[in-house]
Amino acid sequence: MIKTLDEIIYYPSTRKVITEELRSAIGLYQKHGMTNDQFYFLIDHYVQNFSYLLFSDDYEIHNTIKSHLGSRNVRMLEAVIQEIKNTREEKD
Repeated sequence: MIKTLDEIIYYPSTRKVITEELRSAIGLYQKHGMTNDQFYFLIDHYVQNFSYLLFSDDYEIHNTIKSHLGSRNVRMLEAVIQEIKNTREEKD
């Protein structure tokens, strides 16, 4: 089930919760229920504050998240993270 923007949890407590929220956010974004800025803000927020849930020890997206999101959504998530990283590097 896809949530609305107001229902997305910005402070997930477990890897399962962050996976569900990412799935909902990606679904919302694909259905135009979330703007680019809102989507990028959420992903950046998760990367900055919940990287221990999002990434494994080798700084790749955790296998649990990969398996639950599916390859297409993982590629999209990786592209957004890379774009955020590039934008941040340009500002420095």
